[in-house]
Amino acid sequence: MLRWLMIFFCLLSCSHVASQEKINFEDHILPIFRNNCVTCHNPDKSKADYSLTTFEDAIKGGETGPAVISKNPDESLLYRLVARSEKPYMPRKEPKMDDQKIKLIRLWIQQGLLKTAGAKVIQQKKLKIQISDLKPTKGKPKVALKMPKMINLEPIFRTNHTGQLLAQASNPWSPLVAFSLGNQILLYDINKVLLRGILKFPEGMAYQLKFSRDGKFLLGSGGIAGQKGVYVLWRVEDGEIIRKGGQEFDSILSGDISSDLKYVCSGGSSKLVKIYDLSSGKIIHKLKKHNDWVLATEFSPDGVLLASADRNGGIVVWESRSGQQYCLLNGHKAAVNALSWRADSNLLVSGSEDGIIKVWSLHRRRQIKSWKGHGGGVLWVEYAKDGKIVSCGRDKLIKIWDKNGKQIKTIRHFKDLPLRASFSSDRRFIIAGDYRGEAVVFNAKSGKVRNRFKLSPPNVQVQKNINNKQVANIKIRLAKKRKDLAKIKKEVLTLKNLISRKKKELEQLKKKPAKSAMQKEIKGHDVKYATITKKKNDTSRQLKHLNHKNYELLRQVNYWESAILIKDLEAIQKQITNSKSQLDQLALDVKNHEVRWQFLKKRKQELLVFLKKGHKEHRLLKEVIKKNKKIQLKELKKISVLLKDRGQIKSEIYEAEFMKKELKISDSKTKKMADQIKSLASKFKSIEGKINHSKTVLLSTKKSNSQKIKHRDDLGLKLKKTPKELASIEKEIKNLNRRLSTPNPLSKTLPEKIKQNEIEYNALLNKFNLIFAKFEK
Repeated sequence: MLRWLMIFFCLLSCSHVASQEKINFEDHILPIFRNNCVTCHNPDKSKADYSLTTFEDAIKGGETGPAVISKNPDESLLYRLVARSEKPYMPRKEPKMDDQKIKLIRLWIQQGLLKTAGAKVIQQKKLKIQISDLKPTKGKPKVALKMPKMINLEPIFRTNHTGQLLAQASNPWSPLVAFSLGNQILLYDINKVLLRGILKFPEGMAYQLKFSRDGKFLLGSGGIAGQKGVYVLWRVEDGEIIRKGGQEFDSILSGDISSDLKYVCSGGSSKLVKIYDLSSGKIIHKLKKHNDWVLATEFSPDGVLLASADRNGGIVVWESRSGQQYCLLNGHKAAVNALSWRADSNLLVSGSEDGIIKVWSLHRRRQIKSWKGHGGGVLWVEYAKDGKIVSCGRDKLIKIWDKNGKQIKTIRHFKDLPLRASFSSDRRFIIAGDYRGEAVVFNAKSGKVRNRFKLSPPNVQVQKNINNKQVANIKIRLAKKRKDLAKIKKEVLTLKNLISRKKKELEQLKKKPAKSAMQKEIKGHDVKYATITKKKNDTSRQLKHLNHKNYELLRQVNYWESAILIKDLEAIQKQITNSKSQLDQLALDVKNHEVRWQFLKKRKQELLVFLKKGHKEHRLLKEVIKKNKKIQLKELKKISVLLKDRGQIKSEIYEAEFMKKELKISDSKTKKMADQIKSLASKFKSIEGKINHSKTVLLSTKKSNSQKIKHRDDLGLKLKKTPKELASIEKEIKNLNRRLSTPNPLSKTLPEKIKQNEIEYNALLNKFNLIFAKFEK
């Protein structure tokens, strides 16, 4: 019965069966790869630099890094591609693999990437991406950069009053802009003013943000003031942390990543500039020259030089590979807040609290331009790809300068200090963030505000509700406009008919003498037709605009729906894992019950044997005690007789002694008396010996009797307790039999629940993929 129950539980849960069976590469996975994958992924023709012919090649991965992550199938690229949850679908131009094969690949990854049945599990939570293996693209990427997807959209914190902007960075090749407000980094698509993701800075606050030169990675530098300084490198596409490092005892105030993705630099209150090897995380250079806090650091676009600036106005340029000083650039009289390189790495621009913007030539190693930028001080300055410069300052202005430092545009739309300003990737817009935590997008040519938004996004559900309301309002307006358009079309049609009729009349009249009244009427109709046509065109334009707006809002609704679906998917996944763990616990309980039942059965047998032996031993002890009591009585009688004899002999000895003293008799009589006394004494001694022997016998029998009585009493107690214990064991065995015979309701409901959850999960996933496909189109 028990075995049948265990088999029943195992059959109900496929995953439970799979967890008992060891899936390995040689026996289970390699045949799948041979049938479906190795035509493209073999040593001779390894597409994406990935071969699947051997275990080592499969684990190593290809040009994008490892494709399988031990015990984590959802993070493994190989599984995601074959399961078709991510593009490009594998195998390419072929039907989807059987579900059973996909399940085997998932289980192989889940169980720890076993090579053979007896191999050890690969112990790794997550295979780190090797920075040295990544090849950064130079110049504009051939394929447009992917926007972040499947990244958290729920705010880490939200307050009524938005805090100040700490850092900002524009992606060089996509409309993505990153904003730092404390420990949360917001990623916005500026073209659509759409939140694409929220990244959490793991230690304190991010004071500096920099995109890599190829736009695929984002570096955040910061930390906890007075305690720790760290840098974090994220992959923009999915928000995954690629590397976290930093050996600082205070916050990092500035940082940058080299164009070849090999080095990270940092500066802060230690007055040192540190260069880290990104792959190992070790410090390779500590550059000491500054005499105050280092506020700005930036690698040149070609990666040859590194510029750093401090709070005292000093700028130092270093050779980034050797760590040697290249030149000193002196000229500013106050703290230098920002540095930026021109795209050709020949010129460096700096902005200072003295209000001056300076341009430095690195060939001549000196200043070539200098002008008054902002009253009160320059807070930020940055080069665009075409050589233009954007700056912001304490005068609450943003200014655009040409290559020669001539002012092109001044933008005045801020109530508070603009802290950062940068060009969009296509240079059509300028994005700026201020002290109040507000971001403004300007048209770079006209300087007009295109969008203005608070850097405090609402919760996902709230945003979805807002979008739904907007869509509903637009639908109402759209319906109204369509009605108006239908009316206008009707009027136009009637007018067309009237005009055609009048034209016919006109043709007839042309043959006859013209009448002025008729001509006036025709002219009037022409004017009316022109006004109605104009009205129709205006309404069509409005309708087109509303359709476009409706389309954009529907896209946003789909986007937020996908975000909510991700949360639902995670919740269902959690339910599935909980149900599976409950099922495993249930099976374990059944096993424990069976073990307990076996133990109790054995104990019952032992107690029954003990009871049999105990009763026999108890009976024997009773008989022995009776015998001992009889022996004691006999010995006591003997002792009493001997004591009487001893008393008589003693009295005779006393009498003989007394007579010897009192009577003076002859020697012969005395001798006789002495002999008599001697014989009496020897007799007395023998009686004494017998008495002592009887006493020792009596004592030993008493002692053994007391031990036996104690043993008998103990045995009696045990024999009394044993039936009770047997009864309780019988009761427990009955309960266990009842439990084991009646199957747990969870054993039926849990597998059904798991199956239902999995169906729901797959449905939601399909829905999400459809929404995301629509959204991407």
